[in-house]
Amino acid sequence: MKARAAKWWDPRTWLAFVFWELRTIFKGYSGDGLSDWKATGVIIVVQILGLGAITDAWAVYHERRLIDHSIYIIALAVLMLNVGAAWGGNKRWQRLFRDFESYPKPIKIGGGVVVVALIVLTVGAASHFGAAYSHLPR
Repeated sequence: MKARAAKWWDPRTWLAFVFWELRTIFKGYSGDGLSDWKATGVIIVVQILGLGAITDAWAVYHERRLIDHSIYIIALAVLMLNVGAAWGGNKRWQRLFRDFESYPKPIKIGGGVVVVALIVLTVGAASHFGAAYSHLPR
């Protein structure tokens, strides 16, 4: 079966590129063979924080609390959706790795900067809206 080329408009390609960038960063930082697990774990945590930030922002905007401790419900939903990726489902992403590795060096570096910046912004948004949510009346 011929491997499909990466299509920039496909969100699965974006997720695979994020996985590849994180995997590459972790391999360069500590080549302990756990870079796939670390990349998958970071993606899952960032998804949980992003969804938590969105729900907290909605609650702050509408000045009404949602379910207290909703982060646990969000975390459970995200974990259930990503269980396939955590247990070997990332193999479908690996067929795109050849395309990613053929990118010019400036695109690889720029992609890594964008991925890290998005992670930092997501953590910042979750922290900001989480703090604002905690000040809403019960």
